[in-house]
Amino acid sequence: MRNNILAVVASATLTVASMQAATISFANFTQSPSFTGNAVVDSSGAALTLASVARVGYFSNEAEAVSGIFSSFVQVGNAISFGGGFSVEGLYSGSESVSIGGGSAFVGEAITTWITNELGTEHLVMKSAELFEVDAPSFAAEANLHTDVGNTFLFGGAAGPDFDFGVGDSPSFETQAVPVPEPSAYAALAGILALGAVMVRRRRA
Repeated sequence: MRNNILAVVASATLTVASMQAATISFANFTQSPSFTGNAVVDSSGAALTLASVARVGYFSNEAEAVSGIFSSFVQVGNAISFGGGFSVEGLYSGSESVSIGGGSAFVGEAITTWITNELGTEHLVMKSAELFEVDAPSFAAEANLHTDVGNTFLFGGAAGPDFDFGVGDSPSFETQAVPVPEPSAYAALAGILALGAVMVRRRRA
């Protein structure tokens, strides 16, 4: 009897835990009342292929993200491939569910979508005005590049060429390539490192 009670309690606990989850949806189009959207294109104006990737989470160092350094990204769930469920290039959509408790690093951070082209050479970072909250009892949010008011772009995002999904032209948003340092910059960096090495040697001497 006791074991049966414990099993019921455990089952109820799991059910409550499953209900208490933050669900974050992200996309760049809407289907209601009609299909409209803003494509994501690369710097040449071509729609991002289905091999491109969209992630959702936040950057702990937004200043680095603005400069094209994306190593501080903290991701919710798994990255998704492009296609929006319709295998249409330039579209993306996904929904991630995660438990966010009090004290979580996510709480209070802006829901941010980070998009990378199929080669990993161009990026678009869209910061939503909506923030992550504690899932108590539940929290649902949507980060939509097409419909949201208050989006800001940390990287890329300049209005791209008009793009037609088959329902008429609409503006697109462009990814941006990460700048490659000029040879002179490499030379300057090498000089600074060499000077630092000399100073360290002198101090040791």
